[in-house]
Formats: sequence, C-alpha cells, structure tokens
Amino acid sequence: MFDMGDSSASLSLPNNLASVFFPGVEAGAMIHSGSWGRAANYDIISVAFDRYMHDNDDFLAIIAAGNTGYKDRASSILEPGNAKNVLTVGATHSAGRDLYWYDKGPDHIAYFSSRGPTNDNRIKPDVVAPGRTILSAGARPNVEGECDPEDTEDIGVESNFDAKT
Repeated sequence: MFDMGDSSASLSLPNNLASVFFPGVEAGAMIHSGSWGRAANYDIISVAFDRYMHDNDDFLAIIAAGNTGYKDRASSILEPGNAKNVLTVGATHSAGRDLYWYDKGPDHIAYFSSRGPTNDNRIKPDVVAPGRTILSAGARPNVEGECDPEDTEDIGVESNFDAKT
C-alpha cells in the first residue's frame, strides 16, 4: 500500500515509480490495481507508468478508467488509465435486471464510467466489467469461514467504479 496524497489533497508520486511498486514486487506481487486518477491529459504519471511497464514486462498495472463519464462524455479517461501500457477497466451495468428495474445489463456502460478515446485518439478502456449495482458478499470479521446464504445482512450493493478494480 502506498499513500500518494499530499497536504494539499492532490496526488503526488515520487519521481521513481518503482519505489511505489517495490514493496509489493519484493513480496512477489506482479499485479498492481489502482482506482485513482487525476487529469485526462497524458501527463507525467501516465508517462511514468508507461516507462515502468515497458522496463518491467512481467508486471501488470490494472487501472480504473475513472468516474468522469457523465452524459457520455468522450475522452474522459483519467491518468494513469490513459497510459499506453496499462490495462484500463471501464464500468458496465450489472447482469440484467437482477437488483433494480433500471439496470440495463452488461452491454451498457455505466453512466459515470469514463470513456475513450484518449486525447490522442487511442482506444481505451481496454476492457469493461460490471461496476454499477454489484451484489457483493460482505465481510464478517468475527466469524471464520462463514457463508450463510440465508443471512442477507452480509450482502451489499456496490455502485461505484472502484468496486470492479
């Protein structure tokens, strides 16, 4: 885990992105999941991700496209989701009308999901996955190995972009 927030509530990465990934890589993790972003421009963070991914071809960064796609806003994918060498994930509705009548199914992009193309016309996101109205298991920290389908208190609905990455 890496805290990239600074005192001005902005995102701040070190000049050497490897220092962000190093603790995980040292522990054997070769996949990074990130659900954060800033501008839709291809900027220093996207460049850093592309450089790191190019130099470490056994490493995969999976990045959320972002939550700025309201009103079908094109070219709204945030960095580092707009980097060339990362796997960018957009959000769809969940499968059918399983929870709410207005869920349109996985063939429909969620209203909030950032959309491509990138500002330099590359196709992004690379893949989409359910990210709106996801029925999910909840955690019961005091009960080991618990999985009771009759107990609906431990089932929750997530309806945000971060749920899928």
